[in-house]
Amino acid sequence: MQPVRKKTPPPRRRSLLLLAFPLTAALILLIWLFFGQKAPEAWVPPISNTDEELTLLSRDASELLRFSVTPSVEEPFSIVFADGKAQVEGNTDFPLEQREIDLMVKDLTLLTAHEELGRITMDGQSLEALGLGKTAARVKAEYSDGTSADLVFGGRAPTEIPSDYLMMNGDGRVFSVSTDMRPHFDRGLNTLHPVPALNFDSVLTDGLSVSGEGGFEVRQSEGLWEVVSPFRYPADEEQVRSLLLAIGKMRLAVYAGKAEGDNLSKYGFDHASRSVRIDLAPSVIQGYDAQGNPGQSLDVPGQSFHFQIGDPIGSLGFYLLYEGEIYQVSHASMGFLYSMDIGDILSPAPVNVPINRLTRLSVHRGGESRAYEVSMIEKILPNNQHERDEAGNLLYEPYITVNGQEADSTAILREYLRLMALSASGKLPEGFASEEEQAVRYLLSGPFGELELALYPFDALHYAMRVNGQFIHYVDRDAADGIQL
Repeated sequence: MQPVRKKTPPPRRRSLLLLAFPLTAALILLIWLFFGQKAPEAWVPPISNTDEELTLLSRDASELLRFSVTPSVEEPFSIVFADGKAQVEGNTDFPLEQREIDLMVKDLTLLTAHEELGRITMDGQSLEALGLGKTAARVKAEYSDGTSADLVFGGRAPTEIPSDYLMMNGDGRVFSVSTDMRPHFDRGLNTLHPVPALNFDSVLTDGLSVSGEGGFEVRQSEGLWEVVSPFRYPADEEQVRSLLLAIGKMRLAVYAGKAEGDNLSKYGFDHASRSVRIDLAPSVIQGYDAQGNPGQSLDVPGQSFHFQIGDPIGSLGFYLLYEGEIYQVSHASMGFLYSMDIGDILSPAPVNVPINRLTRLSVHRGGESRAYEVSMIEKILPNNQHERDEAGNLLYEPYITVNGQEADSTAILREYLRLMALSASGKLPEGFASEEEQAVRYLLSGPFGELELALYPFDALHYAMRVNGQFIHYVDRDAADGIQL
C-alpha cells in the first residue's frame, strides 16, 4: 500500500483565509455600532406607497362656526360665520373672496389624507425636522357640536405623490396630504380680499399717458398712432401692437391695503412716482334676444383708468395704486407700465401714412418743389364695371396729380412706398442739431394732420432725420437718394 501524502493549501487560499478574520471582526464592529448606538432624536416617518386615502374630517359645512388661521409669516386672523355668511372677526366690513373661503371651508369639513405615515415624538427637534414646529402654519376650526379640529401644516414630504406633512394637534400621527391644502391657510388676510378683474378691450384703447420721470403720451387718430407729448412723432406700429396686447392682458395679483395712512409710505406712494393713464374710446354694448336678433343696446362713454406705481417687490413685481386701493402686481402681467420708455415707442420708419390717408404731399429738394395731390377713385375693370372685393364692397385706387397735372399714379405710388420703407440705421447723438442745408423735405397732409420729414447731411454715408422738428435717428444716404419723388 502506497503512503498517502498530506496536501497543503496553496498560498493564495491561505492568504484569503487570513484576510477573512479582520473582515469578520470589522463587520461585527459595524453591527454593534449600528444597533448599539442611540437613535437620532429627529424622527422621519417611514414612507409607504399605498394609494388608500384616509378621511380625517367629515362634517356638513353648516356645522362650521369659526376658524382661526395662524400663518407661518403673516398676522393671525379669524373667520366667523353669521347666518351662513363669512366675516372677519373684529372687522366685519372687510370684503372676502367667496371662492377662497369655499376652499378653506371644504378643507375643514371634508379632509382626506393620502396616507398615515407614522407617529412622531412630540419634541421640538422632531417637529422641526418635518416643518411642524412653532413657526408652522396652522388652523383651528370650531363646530356647532362643541368639537374642534386643530391642524398643523408641515413641509414637503418625500412621497411618490407630491404631498405635505399634516398633523392634528394633540395627536402624534403624521399624515401626507395634497400640496394644494397648505396655501389655503398659510396666507395673510389681505389675500382673501377680492381683486377686481381689469378686462380691458385693447381694441377700444384710444391713448396712453405716462407721467413722472421720462413721461410721454401716445394717442391714435384716424387709426394712426403717434407720440403727442413731449413732442409729436410717429409711433412704431409693432411696438403699439405689443403695447395694446399687454393692456389686454393686465391682471392684478393680490390686495395689499387701502391707499391711506401709513400704507402710502409703506408701499412707496408718499413721494412722486410714475403714473399711467389709459383712455378707452366710447363704445356700444349690443344685446341679443334668444333667437340671436339684435335687441337693446347700451352706449358706454369714453373712460380713463389711472394707475400709480409704488415700490418694487423684489424682482417679481411692484405695488400698484388703482381706484383707491393698493395691489401687488407681477412684472409678467403689468411690468410694461413700470418699464416702457418713449425711446421704444418712436418709429424708426417715420412715414407711416398709407396712401389712402394722404391728401397732399409736398417735396422740396435743391430749390425745387413738387406738390402731389391724392384722391381715391373707384377701380374700373376692363369691361367698365366697378371692381369689388369678396364682400361686394367697392375697391378704390389712388388718382394723383403733380403740380396740378395728371401723373402716372402707379409710378408715384411705387416711389411713395419706398419713402414709407425708409427706416433709420441708428440713433443720433443726444442733443444733435444740424447747421447744414437740408437735402430734402417731405410734408404730408391728411385727416391725421401734418407730418414733416427733413433730411440733413450727417456724415459721408448717412442723413440725419428731422421728424416734426425732432432729431432722433439717421438714415442711409443711398436709400434716401434713391426715392424719386
